[in-house]
Amino acid sequence: MTILQTNRLRLRDYIPDDLSDLHRLLSDTKTMYFLDELQTTTIEETAQNLTMACRNADGHYFCIRHSETDAFVGSIGYTITTRTPLGNVAHLGYFLLPNFHGKGYAAEAARKVLEFAFRHDGCIRMTTACYAANVPSRKVMEKAGFRKEGTRIQSQYHDGCMKDRLEYALNKKEYLRGNADENHTNSGL
Repeated sequence: MTILQTNRLRLRDYIPDDLSDLHRLLSDTKTMYFLDELQTTTIEETAQNLTMACRNADGHYFCIRHSETDAFVGSIGYTITTRTPLGNVAHLGYFLLPNFHGKGYAAEAARKVLEFAFRHDGCIRMTTACYAANVPSRKVMEKAGFRKEGTRIQSQYHDGCMKDRLEYALNKKEYLRGNADENHTNSGL
């Protein structure tokens, strides 16, 4: 089992016992507003999602828990979109329960997942994206170290209209250059 530790969070592989917590997250309409394609309505739908997350076959998906209280905070992970001889290109996604919004947890978890992906899991590029209207998610991406690569104007249908989508990315070389001074020999992995 992979376990990643930050100052306030413990990220670990999903286990079958996480079904109830994951269902609370994936069925929450506020949390899933910008990710409506991933929203579940039944426990069976969430169970299918959990089964895929437990396998980690096409990426790596983490259950986020608060270090002190063990409270379920949310989910973060990445899907490998392209495999190359040089390494993998992946796409990061995250969502937290509403009572954990605005506390810096998503950026903290994202930085740890980037460290794991680039230093230990063969990723050479990480992408992520959000609707332009999703200002909190944009802030998470920027705090985690992603750079904006572009805006896709009215490119995606959501909530009755076409919306702009912001594309962000970070390459392994950029990540390593930006984190060269950190001591990673005891990084909580």
